Amino acid sequence: MSESRRDLMTVLESVGFHVQEFLINPTQIGIPNSRLRYYAVAKRVEFPWLVTCGQLQEDFKNLTSSVERLQQFTCGQQLKNYLQVGVDDEYLLEDKALIKYGKILDIVNPESDRSCCFTKAYGHYYEGTGSVVQQAGDLNAAYALADAAQSAADVCDSLRSLRLRFFTPAEICSLLGFPASFTFPGHVTRKQRYKTLGNSLNVLVVAVLLDYMLNSPS
Repeated sequence: MSESRRDLMTVLESVGFHVQEFLINPTQIGIPNSRLRYYAVAKRVEFPWLVTCGQLQEDFKNLTSSVERLQQFTCGQQLKNYLQVGVDDEYLLEDKALIKYGKILDIVNPESDRSCCFTKAYGHYYEGTGSVVQQAGDLNAAYALADAAQSAADVCDSLRSLRLRFFTPAEICSLLGFPASFTFPGHVTRKQRYKTLGNSLNVLVVAVLLDYMLNSPS
């Protein structure tokens, strides 16, 4: 752990808090999006935890009751439960991106039960910034044709058949657990929305931790 984390623990303990630490991922509770993050949850010493503090927890084992209470808010394990219908073609990957980055894209489809973590660079960088959605075609066949292609134009034609697109900001919001009523102000650009969401946490994971802190017996 970092020096900043050690300083935080020292300060919290010095002012009378007991801390539990977690390194957990939404995929562990059936949400099809990876977002591994560190969390620290603190309570005053007069409200002790029932479990021993001091060891980093890397699963939801001690959070089971809270997960069950909040499970109603999850949409399911397949991406189709989070995807919008009739997404505009403006979200399709450009031909030059298919040619240059086609072989490094993380491609998912509506039946997938996973997607990569979205970063603030999503939408304008392609490597390691998040998954893209396959809307049509046969993935293996398209890439076989692309591998055998004799020109960039042929590669593009092969991959274009998959109709690869970015996730929309609304779809990322859904995967991150934001309520359906959440919207960005109209003046916020698509790039700004991706950047903001890339710096976000999974709302449902935070909700589970807050429920655990507030409702677990002392």
